[in-house]
Amino acid sequence: MAKTIGRKLKERFQGAVGRKSRAKVRTRPATLVAAVLFLLIAIGQLLRLVFHVKITANALVIPMWPSIVACAVAAALAVLLWRESRL
Repeated sequence: MAKTIGRKLKERFQGAVGRKSRAKVRTRPATLVAAVLFLLIAIGQLLRLVFHVKITANALVIPMWPSIVACAVAAALAVLLWRESRL
């Protein structure tokens, strides 16, 4: 009984290692879609910075510095999600 369980675990482990070593890339479509959306948000924020677009909400002008933060965060999330989708 113990040999059977040990053998099954060994086969399962070797199979998992074999799949990784073949370098077969498995994509995750939902994660890839999220990465593309974050990339589009980062591009939009970057374009706001480049073209100095002013945004007004209820007579309050939104400063440019939050766009720098939003662009950096969205770009970082896009890269992380893209890398995760390629695992």
